[in-house]
Formats: sequence, C-alpha cells, structure tokens
Amino acid sequence: MINCDADCVKCKCVLELELNSNREALIALNSLSVDKEPSRSCVIKKIEVNQNKIIVQFFSNEARGLRASVNNFMDLFILVKETINRFDYNQMK
Repeated sequence: MINCDADCVKCKCVLELELNSNREALIALNSLSVDKEPSRSCVIKKIEVNQNKIIVQFFSNEARGLRASVNNFMDLFILVKETINRFDYNQMK
C-alpha cells in the first residue's frame, strides 16, 4: 500500500471552474464526486462548491500522477458540462 499522508505531498494543483449558476455547480459536484482516485495513484482530491464555482484541489507526491489525475478530471468535467448544456431544462426555455 502506498503512503499518501500529508508528509509526502510535493505537488498541488487548484482548479476554479466557473459554471452558469450555483445549481449547475451542484449538479457537476454530484456527478464528479462519484469518481474516486485509485488507491495506487497517491493523489488526494478535494472538491467543493462556492457559489457558481467548483473548486478542486489535487495533492500528490509526484507530478506524473497529478497530471494524469487533473487530465482525467477535466475530461469528466467537460462531459458533465456538455450534458448539462444539452439536457438542462432551464436552458431549453
């Protein structure tokens, strides 16, 4: 098992992703929170909503794992955002 405590964190990335509303941010949060980091990656992800923004913090002991985790998260975020845009009732009015 890989030790992922705070002492081994060498790399950090913070993303602030703005959406159209707090409602959209909460929908995205609920969709993106389901995807947990694999235990072997030693990446810790913290995600929260502040008004209409999703704030995501990634912590890792190696840059390669951090990069892979951020890239994967952004792929999923783009998919969630496209889904919201396509099926959101409030935007269809």
